[in-house]
Amino acid sequence: MVIIPKNVKLFDADNSDSTRDRMIMGGGESGVKDQAYYRE
Repeated sequence: MVIIPKNVKLFDADNSDSTRDRMIMGGGESGVKDQAYYRE
């Protein structure tokens, strides 16, 4: 589990919404969009 602030990309395959604060559980070569949880 990793908490990522907005405007920061975790790595090149980070396909989550980087304009929002988010928490990512897991991840992989196909990206992390499905494992991302966003702050409301």
